[in-house]
Amino acid sequence: GVPRRVVPLGQDVYSLGDEEVYGFHTGEGGSGGVRLHYYSQIVAHAREFAVPLIETIIEGLEPACAPGERRRLCVLKKSLIWQRTLGGVRL
Repeated sequence: GVPRRVVPLGQDVYSLGDEEVYGFHTGEGGSGGVRLHYYSQIVAHAREFAVPLIETIIEGLEPACAPGERRRLCVLKKSLIWQRTLGGVRL
């Protein structure tokens, strides 16, 4: 599908710092834990790039997370690796 909003050509873009990325994934205050609220959109639209993209996001978040949160992300990462190993199986 076509995204509802598209960034026009020639627009300036910038990378978020580590704290900003972590803040985006934990919400205001950061007390709710890490949330990948866009997970289903990545899986639906990124196709073969979905798993490596989510793995990269997880690897970027892990250093800032508490041990319990890192364990949750580790479980998700292992699940993604398993799904990638199966290849053609739909996520």
